[in-house]
Amino acid sequence: SQMANLYMILGEDMEEYLAVGLPSGPMNGAEARSEGYVLDRITVIQQSGVKIGRRLLQGLIDRSEQAPVIERAGLYLELGDWNQWNGSLRHASVAYAVVEKLLRAEAGGEPLADWLSEPVELPDERGLWRSATGSSTEQHPVLTVRYDVNEKGNVRNVKVVSPKEGQGWPTSRIKRLLHDTHFRPVFSGGQPLPMTGLQRQYQVLD
Repeated sequence: SQMANLYMILGEDMEEYLAVGLPSGPMNGAEARSEGYVLDRITVIQQSGVKIGRRLLQGLIDRSEQAPVIERAGLYLELGDWNQWNGSLRHASVAYAVVEKLLRAEAGGEPLADWLSEPVELPDERGLWRSATGSSTEQHPVLTVRYDVNEKGNVRNVKVVSPKEGQGWPTSRIKRLLHDTHFRPVFSGGQPLPMTGLQRQYQVLD
């Protein structure tokens, strides 16, 4: 839960908050809950959040030396994802290499197909993504998108496959979102690798 909170706080655009302000109400009346205090507090967390996240995950890893291999590999995967999402690509590659080593040496490499063989949108925290259950496909269309993900986890050559008439705004929206999304790249042989022609479906909710 602490990592989920850090992802959300570090993912906020503080310039947008400064432009529109925080909502007023009884919970914002006390000095410690004033708009200025909240903005300052979030800014401080954003400045130190990357190190906080690393410490949290490394602490879990240090306490999990006797844990099953899959559990330890999962923690290193989270550490790699955190570094990747924050642009620390060298640190991310070191963590992903440990994941690969653990799985190949002690688990036969079977989970590699699920964990490291395809690019994954970050953060890989399902609870942070909005559910599309019950959403109208007329108001919130499902788009088939083809794109490349390079070895740095950046999206390139986005193409919406056969968009329907009147879907101009969701087409532009999904392109912007994908270009702004950090990806875990394909990882093999101790190195991040590019992937071309990746095709997935997304429902544009807003």
